[in-house]
Amino acid sequence: MKISTYRELEYKSELLPLMNQAFHLPFNLKAFERIVEIDLRVKSGPVGFCAIEDEHLVGFVGVLDLPTRNLDGDMEHIGGICGVATLPGYMRKGICTALMNAAHEYFKQKNYSFSFLSTVPTSMAYNLYKAMDYKDLTEFPSAYKTIQNGDIKILEKTRKRLNFEKILEIYTEYSKAKTGFVIRDKEYLNTLMRVEGLNAKDCMIEEQGYVINKKDKNGTRIKEIVALSAKCLKRLVQKVENNTRTAVYDKAVMDNKVLQIYRARKYMLLSRSNAVAMIKPLTAAVSFKQTYGDKFYVGGLDVGC
Repeated sequence: MKISTYRELEYKSELLPLMNQAFHLPFNLKAFERIVEIDLRVKSGPVGFCAIEDEHLVGFVGVLDLPTRNLDGDMEHIGGICGVATLPGYMRKGICTALMNAAHEYFKQKNYSFSFLSTVPTSMAYNLYKAMDYKDLTEFPSAYKTIQNGDIKILEKTRKRLNFEKILEIYTEYSKAKTGFVIRDKEYLNTLMRVEGLNAKDCMIEEQGYVINKKDKNGTRIKEIVALSAKCLKRLVQKVENNTRTAVYDKAVMDNKVLQIYRARKYMLLSRSNAVAMIKPLTAAVSFKQTYGDKFYVGGLDVGC
């Protein structure tokens, strides 16, 4: 087996079955290449590590360079793992382990102290990560509510331009005392929104809060909701409900205040959710708690890796 980086890969079209397996979505190579060019988390790195066997791509592990804020208020990068996949006929041959080790070595060369990933706690991969010394960082509850709206009254007209400045103003105030994935500027937020395929029609913005949501075949998914008061949170959730016909769901609830709003509005809450964040120390020099304290914030747009 040979391991190479994505940038060294000759036949990139062979990523199609692997990415379909990793994300359960159709894979478009041109769209992926566009993301590689704009995504600040990957554009200066190898993008990922590939396993080649019999001259074919059989495994992939993506790598991200993720900015965080530590307890001292300084920016500190950590490694991110995403898009982990092995072709079914090549499983249980140590391919994923070899690729993960290559990713960890890359992070160590960058002098990163930690590797981060999010996964489904009921998946086979979860046990593999545990065996590789990844520890649960936090598990995100999920929330679901069936909506029975007839004629939808649009509460807010679609903006022609997404107001990044206002979103960043709210987010900066909300996250100013937090550690974790809280470092955002206009360029970085633009990257996250473009990677997620979001635009102005997917956002509702008030003076003290915003919600980013996306309609799909299951209803309306709340991707990120941030507000500076409980009243604003309640209004934003109400707006989302009023603008959907079938269901509203939030697969990873980041904030206990948001969870309380969902509970008060009769959402079905699942504590054992679709996402768990995991962390692996890459050096014995510092502990995660010493670096970030007891709470490490992860935003809704950050869990997508």
